[in-house]
Amino acid sequence: MTVVARTMEAGGCRIHFAEAGTGMPVVLVHGSLSDQRYWAPQMEALSARFRAIAPSLRHHHPDASPAAGMAGYGVRQHCADLVAFLQALAAGPAHLVGHSRGAHVCLLAALQRPELVESLVLADPAVPL
Repeated sequence: MTVVARTMEAGGCRIHFAEAGTGMPVVLVHGSLSDQRYWAPQMEALSARFRAIAPSLRHHHPDASPAAGMAGYGVRQHCADLVAFLQALAAGPAHLVGHSRGAHVCLLAALQRPELVESLVLADPAVPL
């Protein structure tokens, strides 16, 4: 498996992501205390059948510079960034997999733009009631 580090401008911000494999996209969205590297073991397994893509949310490694401040750090902003990222991929609907905060972000994205989502897997979603 070859993981490629990429960067894309989407939704007014730079999104760093890791990508491996080909086929239907599986987008893996991390939680609050991690970044795209969290998904490395899953990317290896998924890349055998899918285009595994793990973006880092805004203000997370490698873009977690304190000089950047925390403007735009919120679930709704992360959702807007994810939607813009999915649109910029232009790969059709994607399987979304989210953990914790990432699950909340994926759920909001699926509710707002269902045509961008093929399926949704939410692990330990941090969704307020």
